[in-house]
Amino acid sequence: MKLNPNLVLSNLNGTEFLREKDKDVTLGMVCVTALLHPREELGTKKADKYELALRIRMAEDEVEVTAEEIVILKEVIGYSYNALVVGQVYRILEG
Repeated sequence: MKLNPNLVLSNLNGTEFLREKDKDVTLGMVCVTALLHPREELGTKKADKYELALRIRMAEDEVEVTAEEIVILKEVIGYSYNALVVGQVYRILEG
C-alpha cells in the first residue's frame, strides 16, 4: 500500500486539525511520532520501528508500506493518540 505522508488531518467539521509549531498535522507526522513513542519492548522491535519511521519521514510524496507495517502502524497509533486521530488514520490505513 502507498501512503501519502503529507496528507493533512482535519477536525470532524473538516477544518484544519490542531497545528503543531505552525505546521499542519499530517499522516506522516502522526506515524513517525507514534513509531518513536517509548514502549517497553525488545531492541530489535524498536530498531524496526525506527527504520519504518525514517522511511516515512524521508518520503517526499508517497511511501510503500507492507501489510505487516500497516498492522504495526495501527497498533502504535492506537496506543499513542486520541479517537479523532486514530479514527482518521485507521480509515486511511484500511484504504
